[in-house]
Amino acid sequence: MFKLHNVDHIPVDRIPITDGPALAASDGFTTADLIALGDIHAMAIARHLWGRSQLVANAFAHYLAVWRPEAGATEPPALVLARFKKTGTYLLSIGTTVVASGRRLSTVLPALPSGTEQPRSGECSMPLGASD
Repeated sequence: MFKLHNVDHIPVDRIPITDGPALAASDGFTTADLIALGDIHAMAIARHLWGRSQLVANAFAHYLAVWRPEAGATEPPALVLARFKKTGTYLLSIGTTVVASGRRLSTVLPALPSGTEQPRSGECSMPLGASD
């Protein structure tokens, strides 16, 4: 599970959702989003589908950035999931391609690769099954 702090970069694997400033209530990712993303993150790490990841909060949005397991330190994230604070819109991009957007996390998650097919270079595969 996650706790989203008001900082620029936080490694996802170091974020529990208890005690601390609750940005989940500040028009970015909701508490339910963070729980669902925590479950997806744990499953993807266990299946070696994700490498490092970070939660990022700024004035406009909350972002979850995910790198491929073998990604180098200078590579951009393979997958980015964002929730824009002003509109509440979710956006999922894989590589440089926006693959889904919607008003609910559950409408964006089905666009994630299932992890059963081979990802193209620069893509990040990830299991499905979470909802908001």
